[in-house]
Amino acid sequence: MTGSRINPRAVMNIHVSIWMCMILWSISACGEVRSTVCPSGMQCPAGSMCVADYPGCAPVEQVNACRGKADAQPCRYHGVSEGICQRGVCIALLCGNGQIDIGEICDDGNTNSGDGCNQTCTSTETCGNGIVDPGEQCDCGSGRFVSSEPACWNGQNTARYGYCGLDCRTHCGSGQLCDAALAPDLFCSDLGFDFGRIDCADRCGGSTVNRCGRFNWSEMSPHSWCLHHALWGSGPNNIFAACWDGSVLHYNGITWQSTMLPHGPGLHAMWGSGPTDVFVAGSMGRILRYDGVSWQSMPPPTTERITALWGTSAKNVFAAGTAGTLLRYDGVSWQSMSSPTLDDLDALWGSGPNDVYAGGRNGLLLHFDGTAWTSIPSATTDNIYALWGSGPNDIFAAGGETISHFDGQSWQVMTIPADLANFSFFALWGSGPDNVFASGSSGILLHFDGTYWESMPSPTDHLLFALWGSGPDNVIAAGYTYHRKGPILQYTGNSWQTMPTPPLRWSITALWASGVHDVFVAGYYGDVARFDGASWESMPVPTSQPLSALWGSGPSDVFAAGQEGTLLHFDGSSWQSMPSPTSSDLIALSGTGPSDVVAVGKDGTIVHYDGVRWRQVQPAGRYQLHGVWGTDLNKLIAVGSSG
Repeated sequence: MTGSRINPRAVMNIHVSIWMCMILWSISACGEVRSTVCPSGMQCPAGSMCVADYPGCAPVEQVNACRGKADAQPCRYHGVSEGICQRGVCIALLCGNGQIDIGEICDDGNTNSGDGCNQTCTSTETCGNGIVDPGEQCDCGSGRFVSSEPACWNGQNTARYGYCGLDCRTHCGSGQLCDAALAPDLFCSDLGFDFGRIDCADRCGGSTVNRCGRFNWSEMSPHSWCLHHALWGSGPNNIFAACWDGSVLHYNGITWQSTMLPHGPGLHAMWGSGPTDVFVAGSMGRILRYDGVSWQSMPPPTTERITALWGTSAKNVFAAGTAGTLLRYDGVSWQSMSSPTLDDLDALWGSGPNDVYAGGRNGLLLHFDGTAWTSIPSATTDNIYALWGSGPNDIFAAGGETISHFDGQSWQVMTIPADLANFSFFALWGSGPDNVFASGSSGILLHFDGTYWESMPSPTDHLLFALWGSGPDNVIAAGYTYHRKGPILQYTGNSWQTMPTPPLRWSITALWASGVHDVFVAGYYGDVARFDGASWESMPVPTSQPLSALWGSGPSDVFAAGQEGTLLHFDGSSWQSMPSPTSSDLIALSGTGPSDVVAVGKDGTIVHYDGVRWRQVQPAGRYQLHGVWGTDLNKLIAVGSSG
């Protein structure tokens, strides 16, 4: 080739063509459109892919948004800020998208009423669903549906008598008599009032509450922004709930209080051996332990998400998680256990240290005999999200649309009510073999009496993700919706009721009370609410900074402290900002009177209020202080990190 000249422009054009072809190969293969053929034979176009449990091809972006996440977890992708993972695909939470999302009863792909799904996707527009739809005069519900309409008397549609008929037309005018004979046996307290007697109304089968009254008590709706993933308690007055946002709620028998844990969001599992020994775990393998005073991080041997905890004692605790993760705590440290699977695990339960079960995806079941974990036959291919048993020969598993049972010999699928065939189960708890509860999507609640599963009327249509109880007459259910307003329900032996939580935009971060009829709570977004013994009321505050501490000398002298040195005072009428001598985060408050208040916080910060102004006190070190208490200014104790 000596003497030949090569045109540099031609070489450059060839290189550009080669690189363009390589870059666009996956899209066009230099002119040929690429697609994917699924094992089922279905062909997915470019930009989409096959998903095992998903009906059809799914966009790659929506699949990537749910990698490493369980079903019902929040997700988002380009153009969609609120989504939920369903069968490994991120689905936009939007009425009219043709997908039945969490919080929806139906979705026919539009927002029109009168076509079998109303404009908000909350009613199938059928008689018996507990909602008065167009063309109906009434609807007290049937089956698992119960209306909150007072005229329904907490009852349902009936063929005769009562308020509403099986055709969703009022009984009045049908030639039937008013239920006057029943009125003397019904009291206003049956409808949530405090005193009075039900009278028979002029309309047939109805009632009047004109003689009913209240002692100014009212039901408090749940407004906690906690996505409840797990529940555990040592008794009816000591219950814990783990939240997705990284906080833990604690119920003391009167109210719920929140503690924000370190290391961010993603709590999934909780178990304890007693009131001063509680474990919580979640994303990135993080595990924390509560000793009755504070939560402490424990070094994890994994970065996989932990989804289940169970144990026999404080020195024998098991954990399970994604990618077949199995861990064990011996009272000293957590150790990885050899696992026979790489599939995700979501449930744990055992009858003893040598008889432990784990459940997971596609009906996966594992058993630990005290020596090793092995795979065992399962009765279902649905994901298993919950395990509970009364003994080694009486174990229940729930997940997907299936509840199965182990009798000591084999696992068998159980019969559930036909109207729940398309709902998903997420939680189990029982007090014995003939008293087992299950919960799941759209607020479904079931009870097993030892022979049959039966639907229970539910006061919510929110997904119920967790169950726990202290006995047959005290069972707690908790969950969330895509609006992130997590319901907490309580079963008292007769019916499920909503438990009171204060109207805060996020978790409770501080609580102080002068008495049972005067309770203050504060929240992460600077919210403050007050309970007067009858109801919660939001209080205007001059800050949006997160508040972490409350203390008062009386109902008209309350202090609040929070991030960036925030200090507030309530004089009985309104909250006012107070000049602060620090910009450090303040974490705790205490005092002996209106002229002697101390706040402590980050970097050893200590400030004191003498009744006139706040002054900074020289710290003894740069520790992060979490608590302070004392009998007077000269006898204070502050506690914090590093012992």
